[in-house]
Amino acid sequence: MNPVTTIDGVIAQLEEIIQWCMVHKSRIGYFATLYQRMTIAVKQAIIANEFQNAKRMEQLDMMEDPDVENLILLLRK
Repeated sequence: MNPVTTIDGVIAQLEEIIQWCMVHKSRIGYFATLYQRMTIAVKQAIIANEFQNAKRMEQLDMMEDPDVENLILLLRK
């Protein structure tokens, strides 16, 4: 899995986790869903110019992105 460089990349990787969790009936999908919703809300706020420094918010959101690759590996154990 490639590292993400955009908010859309974070959203897409979280969607992969959510789909995996649905198939495997894993409760971890609840966290991924919440995180995805928050990331979408940040993206919408950036588009609406609700932050003084939109680029910084995007970078912060990606820094706070859970280690998606390790989370998927953990789920598959």
